[in-house]
Amino acid sequence: MVKSNLNSRRMVGFAAGLLVALAIVAREGRAAGMVEAWGYGGHSELGNGATNNSSVPVAVNGLSSGVTAIAGGDAHGLAVQNGRLYA
Repeated sequence: MVKSNLNSRRMVGFAAGLLVALAIVAREGRAAGMVEAWGYGGHSELGNGATNNSSVPVAVNGLSSGVTAIAGGDAHGLAVQNGRLYA
């Protein structure tokens, strides 16, 4: 079961793969464009530098603003930030 913890955040985009879920969120008082991820993280799939699973959203390193699109794959995610594609 995934626990949604979007306190003071608004989800504006969502994508899911086999093992990972991604969301584009806006923090209170800020524009949308930050990415958070949750799910399987055994090989750092969540993008936060850790190698553990998370049932709550965690911030993805380097994607704190400017993200306009996300997609999920088997155990990875993709993001478009300022016109560039990141995996």
